[in-house]
Amino acid sequence: MEQEEQPLSTYHRFLNEDELFLFLESHQLFTIDRGIRDFSEAYLHINKGCSCSKKKRVQRVKDIYTQFHKIVSDGAKMRMKLSTGTNRIQLYYNGGLFAEW
Repeated sequence: MEQEEQPLSTYHRFLNEDELFLFLESHQLFTIDRGIRDFSEAYLHINKGCSCSKKKRVQRVKDIYTQFHKIVSDGAKMRMKLSTGTNRIQLYYNGGLFAEW
């Protein structure tokens, strides 16, 4: 008897950079793409170094997050879809959708 394929859910939402980082960490996707690696390294360094520069480090993570859809390869985007079990990924920032693939 053939097993029926389960349809993919429509989309997976990342509401902020924290959710994206936790997803990438839990699925061990840090090394599959330079854009993902840049985002992850910046996120991991938020609490390192002088506290006087923390706002700059947080802003850098937000800047990379809002450009994530432009700097990540199509192959990495496909891996993210497969890891979420969806056929669409949506990125939100400050409550608004800014990227979808």
